[in-house]
Amino acid sequence: MKNDIFRVLQVPFNVLDQILSEEIFPDAARQGVGIFIRSAFLKGVLTSQINTIVPVQLSPLREAALSALEYLDEEVSNLAEVALHFCLSFGEILSIIIGVRSIDELETNLAALDKGL
Repeated sequence: MKNDIFRVLQVPFNVLDQILSEEIFPDAARQGVGIFIRSAFLKGVLTSQINTIVPVQLSPLREAALSALEYLDEEVSNLAEVALHFCLSFGEILSIIIGVRSIDELETNLAALDKGL
């Protein structure tokens, strides 16, 4: 990544898809380019809606997420909590872009973020 034009990148990144952290994140940090994350919840796979809204084509990811949930500490109540805190554990990440369908979803996400791990 050699570019003096960009000040920030928006990239897909989550606990099940970490490919960019190895190559893009260090380059961005060296060049002073910030990173905004999208897809932190992986189309609902990493939320409490994992059993209701996940499309059939994402079934393998759903199974991986459910398997990961089995190993989480009792203090972690849901995958969304893990997804947010995982992304924010990388110093190169400035912010996470999330989409919500309701005030309820927004409040749930904010509560997960406020909980801290």
